[in-house]
Amino acid sequence: LDTLSRIMKNLEKRGDYRKCIEYAKKYLKRDTYAENIYQQLMKYYSKTGNTIMVHKTFESCKENIVNDLKCPISKETEELYRRLLSP
Repeated sequence: LDTLSRIMKNLEKRGDYRKCIEYAKKYLKRDTYAENIYQQLMKYYSKTGNTIMVHKTFESCKENIVNDLKCPISKETEELYRRLLSP
């Protein structure tokens, strides 16, 4: 997971958000509760103009963390979601 995270950071520096999305999805397949990766994935989708996937990613994050772990998602994730979808 650390390697995937480092790859994402390097791709982000180059502005290759589509590849970042690919690696973030791989990360979340291994750790479905990594809220920080959901945050990154929402940012990557926003950078590519895909607001529908920003919304779906937020909902997946909520579903996995709230429903499975029975705890709320962080205020940071909620604020990021609102900021990315605000006009």
